[in-house]
Amino acid sequence: MKQKPELTEEENLTLEAFKDLSPFTITVIKPEDALFLSTALLRFVCNGNEKISNKMLMGMANLAQSVGVESAVSECFDIGKDEGHEFPEFIKPIFIHMLGHIIEKYKDSK
Repeated sequence: MKQKPELTEEENLTLEAFKDLSPFTITVIKPEDALFLSTALLRFVCNGNEKISNKMLMGMANLAQSVGVESAVSECFDIGKDEGHEFPEFIKPIFIHMLGHIIEKYKDSK
């Protein structure tokens, strides 16, 4: 399992500043914002690698067709965790929501 990287001094200062931040909600209305959010989160999860992030999305979508969206996202995240990647908790429900939309929208287009 990979070692969690040490935070930089700047990251520690920012983390300290956010320790008393109250929970907040983000409302995404425009499709362009959904694209930005999903792309940014996937690239974050994949350490900035566009090729791997696209492959991860396609893998989740393909797996979702056989095991369901929530199971597919959970399985992909579990695999990533086994490989030493850490994911913020808020990302999983976002992927479930967005991937569920895509699967539902295009389920009859095969």
